[in-house]
Amino acid sequence: MKFPYFELLKKSWQFCWKYRILWIFGLFVPASYSVPNFSLGYNFPNFSQIEKSEIFSEQQAFADFLKDINPVLKFLKAHLFWVIFFASLFLFIIIIIQILSWLSKPALIKLVELKETQDKNPSLIEGLQWGQKYFFRYVLAGWCLWIPYLILISIPIIGLILSLLMLFKNVSLSLASFFLFLFLLLILALLSILFSLTTELVHRKVVIENKKVLEAVNEGLMLFFKEWQKVALIWLISLVVSFAFGLLFLIVVLPLFLAFISSTFFLVFFKSQGSAFLFFVLIFSVFLLVLTTVSLFAKAISGTLLTNYWTLSYLEIQKAKQTLLQPSLPLETET
Repeated sequence: MKFPYFELLKKSWQFCWKYRILWIFGLFVPASYSVPNFSLGYNFPNFSQIEKSEIFSEQQAFADFLKDINPVLKFLKAHLFWVIFFASLFLFIIIIIQILSWLSKPALIKLVELKETQDKNPSLIEGLQWGQKYFFRYVLAGWCLWIPYLILISIPIIGLILSLLMLFKNVSLSLASFFLFLFLLLILALLSILFSLTTELVHRKVVIENKKVLEAVNEGLMLFFKEWQKVALIWLISLVVSFAFGLLFLIVVLPLFLAFISSTFFLVFFKSQGSAFLFFVLIFSVFLLVLTTVSLFAKAISGTLLTNYWTLSYLEIQKAKQTLLQPSLPLETET
């Protein structure tokens, strides 16, 4: 039976647009549907010039570094209270946002599952109750995958560092080090994708099937290896949707950015006029306000849509699995 990838995406969008209460939860859903942004834009040095250049002095470089950073250290020391205050405030906000993400994701998964299986309309209070119920198991299941993932990625990360050191220290091995760097970068990206996809399945095992943590991790891994082709296609479609939202965001924000740049040039060329600065502040404030609003709406809609899509796809996979397990009725024979 053909898997209805695009039909499920259409239904996910219908749920997302009809029940906008889900956007509140989608706003805090972590974006785990794309490949981590590993930059390949590193400018490798010209090794022919390195051979001819003077020997690098580590002591001189360290002395220059201390000389450059000394004014910064003096400023931080003079304003130590405010540095600690804003650092603590930033850490507090990060913790609150992380807790809200741990509450929102299971709530959104359960509300969509209830709408699909029981035709029960979602509500904010019920979503918060479901999020609180599955909070600890959801977090523990994620950490049961996160800890082995950190151990696994430490190997290619160490290899990346060693390959870069080889690249700078030994010019004769520059080509081999470069290809080793790209190979380890690919391994790291594949491990990140594997972790992301498995986490999606494990979390739905916890929330939809009410599994215990270790049971959900075990069954989630088994489901991934059994249905990896479907899961990979679901991830690719999710990646395309994420890219489309990003492109739409740029289309909306780019004119605002151009307006901001224009106001900056206006301030530079007409700085003698007193109203120029007020005009610049006005344009900058409007730019930040609209940018923040568009960003929040894009995050809420995309988070809701993609979570809906993964949840409906998971339910469809389980439905197909149960259909295959049902025994076929015996054929009636003529007497």
